[in-house]
Amino acid sequence: MGAGTRLGMRLAVTAVVGLAMTIAGPSAVMAATSPSPRGLAVSIPSEPTPAPKGATVRIPIRVVNPGNQLVTANISQRSVLLGDNGSVRIGTGADPQWGSRVTFLPPTVTLGARQYANVVIVVQVPAGIGSDLHFIGFIVSPVATAQG
Repeated sequence: MGAGTRLGMRLAVTAVVGLAMTIAGPSAVMAATSPSPRGLAVSIPSEPTPAPKGATVRIPIRVVNPGNQLVTANISQRSVLLGDNGSVRIGTGADPQWGSRVTFLPPTVTLGARQYANVVIVVQVPAGIGSDLHFIGFIVSPVATAQG
């Protein structure tokens, strides 16, 4: 038996940071000015997280504001679409397989200049899911603020 079979499955977390404007297309986020000239950063586990079938798994991530101003950011799910020859597309919404099974604690963070917040991704793994490497994508995007 391979490691994936013994553990049930493994989850790989894919972070997409600062790409909301490119991915989402025209929106209020595109019109907003960035609260800081430096983008947000996200640290995720370097290895896929073991996730036994039917278990609730907690995956730690860290959201970092390397900029000089206060920034509030939302964390939300995005589907990850793996294509041929290593191509990857990030969807505009949650993956239907994981939508109701993934929670971000907290889903919104407010970070002062050069501060970070620890966030936990809570995943309820389906008992009947196939043994494989599964991806859970998310995006961390700054909350749009009015110019002024």
